[in-house]
Amino acid sequence: MAFTICPKCGKQIPEESKFCIFCGNKMTENKVEEPDRSAPQSTSGGTTVTSAIPVDDNDAVPQQAQPFQPDAVPLQGQPFQPDAVPQQGQPFLPNAVPQQAQPFPIGGANPAYAPNAPHSKKSHKKLWIILSSVLGGILLVTGLTLAFVFIIQPQMKYNGAKAALEEQRFDEAYQAFTELDNYKDSKNMVKETLYQKGIYLLEKKKYKESMAVFEELGDYSDSREQYQNAYYTYGVELLKNGSYQEASDVFYYLGDYSDSKEQYRLAYYHYGEQLIDEESFEDAIDVFESLGNYSESKKLLKQAKYGYAANHLDRSDLTTYEYLKELRAANYVDSKKLYDSLYAWKLTNIHFNTSQDDTLTKKSISKFAPVYCHFEFTGGPPDGSTYIFCKATWPDGSTLDKTRSNDKMSAGFTYWWGWKNGIYNNPEHGKKGTFSLVFYDENNNMIGKGSVKITE
Repeated sequence: MAFTICPKCGKQIPEESKFCIFCGNKMTENKVEEPDRSAPQSTSGGTTVTSAIPVDDNDAVPQQAQPFQPDAVPLQGQPFQPDAVPQQGQPFLPNAVPQQAQPFPIGGANPAYAPNAPHSKKSHKKLWIILSSVLGGILLVTGLTLAFVFIIQPQMKYNGAKAALEEQRFDEAYQAFTELDNYKDSKNMVKETLYQKGIYLLEKKKYKESMAVFEELGDYSDSREQYQNAYYTYGVELLKNGSYQEASDVFYYLGDYSDSKEQYRLAYYHYGEQLIDEESFEDAIDVFESLGNYSESKKLLKQAKYGYAANHLDRSDLTTYEYLKELRAANYVDSKKLYDSLYAWKLTNIHFNTSQDDTLTKKSISKFAPVYCHFEFTGGPPDGSTYIFCKATWPDGSTLDKTRSNDKMSAGFTYWWGWKNGIYNNPEHGKKGTFSLVFYDENNNMIGKGSVKITE
């Protein structure tokens, strides 16, 4: 390539340049011929004039006619100057900087970067190639990342969840399918995982846990039927193990499922027997009353009632009274004896005097004086009353047949039985001795007796 020298700045520029690439000088009118590099010639007069400086391929220097420019761009073949701007056609050096004393032209004055510079199209093409490569790499990495996050990773997790389900690691599978959310059929697989877990728990006889799973599943597949099946099997297991109350509760809840009603009666019947053994007679009575004619429920009901009465021998307890009255009428075991003992009438605090004042007591009474026998009436059934009968024996040994009281008597009151004109009517004056009285209830049971000495 041919070069020329800018007359303004003295820098060497390509011959075809219209402007100096360093100072911007217009070169169309000031074009300078490239100096002759031939050896210097001797002139007449004996003096030597240097017309050109020899150029070595490796050590080019500025022409003598131009002052030396410290930052001048080296000619082709000259050693590289670190801060020199590359000439047209030379490879681009990233660290090239403007020449000394030449400001960097802003806005494209530097022809190396000017849009119309001969090498600008190649630079742009190379730049686009670089940018395209970088952008392509970014897109590729982004695409691979997105593919991993949204396709590969979910598929791996999905496959892992299915493997966990097949290996009956239900909690792990459930967690994975739940986190996958809408990926493929993950939502349905969440329910399927629970369903299979419920079946597994049922087979392992973990009935309550199994029921909890099927209850959560609601209408999924046959979960409601499986829930009832688990509950029924649980009830059968309870019955087998002697947990009769819990078993009866299970079958009662199941209602018409399978043979739950029959299983309920069986479990409840055994529960009643268990209550009798535990002497929980009131609860046992409730059980056998509700069972009616089932098996030997009526017989066991009487047994429970008798057990209650025998353990509550309190005449003020109306329940005991009703049970014993019922059992006595049925002639159940020794219910009559128990009833008569508990509700027997009794006369207590029997004493004699000569007036209606029950606070007076006499050890002896004249055969000419009135005779009164006072007593307290106790016993009998709750709120009961009865006639009483009295048999008298005089000192001479004569007797008076049983005489009935005028009215029925009730427990808790003080009564008297008396002879206002004395015990002797005929003869008017009888013998001295002992006057005695014996009292009976309506059933001819003796309920009390007393006596007093008769004197002159």
